Amino acid sequence: MEDLENLIREHHPKLIAVTHIPTNSGLIQDIEAVGKICLQYDILYLADCCQSVGQMVVDVEKIGCDFLTATGRKFMRGPRGSGFLYVSDRVLEKDYAPILLDMRGAHWSEYDNYELFKTAKRFEHWEVSYAAVLGMMKAVKYANNVGLNNIENYNRKLAETLGINLKNSGFKVLDIGNNLSSIVTFCGPDNDLENIQKVLRENNVFFSVSYKNSALIDFTDKKVDGAVRLSPHYFNTLEEVEKVSDILHKSLK
Repeated sequence: MEDLENLIREHHPKLIAVTHIPTNSGLIQDIEAVGKICLQYDILYLADCCQSVGQMVVDVEKIGCDFLTATGRKFMRGPRGSGFLYVSDRVLEKDYAPILLDMRGAHWSEYDNYELFKTAKRFEHWEVSYAAVLGMMKAVKYANNVGLNNIENYNRKLAETLGINLKNSGFKVLDIGNNLSSIVTFCGPDNDLENIQKVLRENNVFFSVSYKNSALIDFTDKKVDGAVRLSPHYFNTLEEVEKVSDILHKSLK
């Protein structure tokens, strides 16, 4: 946060954008502390919560953001192509609007003038997939019924168990920080990715891989070319985590 304040004083930004949880790491950024600094310096604040919404409690009031974006297809378990944008009252009161407006965002009131709609709908487009919206609504209701607090606490237990097991087996667990999420990134002791992918595919384990070209700074600092990512969620069991840990442990022998 001290570095952030120094950058603000040097560059005087109009907007600060922070990724809550990176795709290539399990680190949870302290976005609430960033929000306090943005408020102090009167800077617009955008929180990218695509990886955090659905796996943990996300509260715009505590974050203090002006914008928050999230996708439906990740931890929300909604359809691809769905998502949402939160916009603060402060932004709406200042009459901020998207660069491109259509009839969804404004009323064409005069020959050479228009009136913005008062709500955040001014940031929407006319063309929208209602099927995706309905799917997203179902996903939100499902997550709320389970309870975001319950999901967050349970997921933490799964991810911690997986991370410890991988370290004990000799894998390089690449997630750094005191506050980690339900994303576990790792590679082999010799930075190998191929053998891990082969073993996981053969055992029908779902995973993803991030390569250096999508996280150049982070992976350069970590001296790796990429990372295998496992993302246990609340539909998984501790038994499944132990099973995949055992599969990976045997692959190193």
